[in-house]
Amino acid sequence: METAHDGGLAPAEKQVAAGGLVWNYLEWNPGGTPHVLLVHGITSDARTWWKLGPDLAQAGAHVLAVDMPGHGTSGDTPTDVKWPSTAAQLAAFVEAVGWDKAGYRLAGHSWGGAVSLTLAATHPAGLEKVALLDPAISLEEKWAVQGAGQYQAEVGAAKKSREDYLAWTRQNMPQWTDSDRHWKAGAMVAYRPEAVRDFFRDNSGQDITPLLGRVEAPLLLIISDETIGGVIQPQVQAAARAALKPETGQALRYEGVGHNIHREDYPRLLADLKPFLLNS
Repeated sequence: METAHDGGLAPAEKQVAAGGLVWNYLEWNPGGTPHVLLVHGITSDARTWWKLGPDLAQAGAHVLAVDMPGHGTSGDTPTDVKWPSTAAQLAAFVEAVGWDKAGYRLAGHSWGGAVSLTLAATHPAGLEKVALLDPAISLEEKWAVQGAGQYQAEVGAAKKSREDYLAWTRQNMPQWTDSDRHWKAGAMVAYRPEAVRDFFRDNSGQDITPLLGRVEAPLLLIISDETIGGVIQPQVQAAARAALKPETGQALRYEGVGHNIHREDYPRLLADLKPFLLNS
């Protein structure tokens, strides 16, 4: 493993079979508490948490970050990436590592946020808190058709090299750190285009915003600026705020920060996320 991009604390890489998948995951500080599970978005993998994982672990937490189905090294291309199906598989992962009984906190970004919300509302065993980072909770049909078409064109096509993807990140994500670009390039090589195509196609037109009102655990919703890439449009933002339980839910909007919150304003995210996830 390359240590120059490990955030100061290298994780152990592990696997477990659960929910019909072989999950690859990273682990930091196995003796710590509380337990925290990190869930990435499409075309990324567990290494997207190269900095958050170590920072939470160094504050005492036991942290796991999964490679989602069709991404990283977690099994083959999934046959079903509907949000409820992936949430059920992630719940099986939680059970396999024993956190349904031990208790855990959950943070998910984008696709991982949608899956985390679905899990929190429908498979809450052990869940103590959940943070959703610009989650893809409403997928308009027009955007789904466009996204599915884009990735359909890549199905069966040869992947570019890691160096090519790294050059692409340098050109298109100049505000990211070198480590963010490094790990994104590796994730681009590894993800299966079929999984991303099916994410758009199979979840087209879905709006799971009402699930926010079904989550019993404390919930933090962080909303990116939709004018520069945030995926939650104003009308959905309003519905999301209305759906949150006033006694346990809170929403923050990051003005001037795009969809990739953890890559675009990591200090601000850590300042909000660390106390929420780690405090009692």
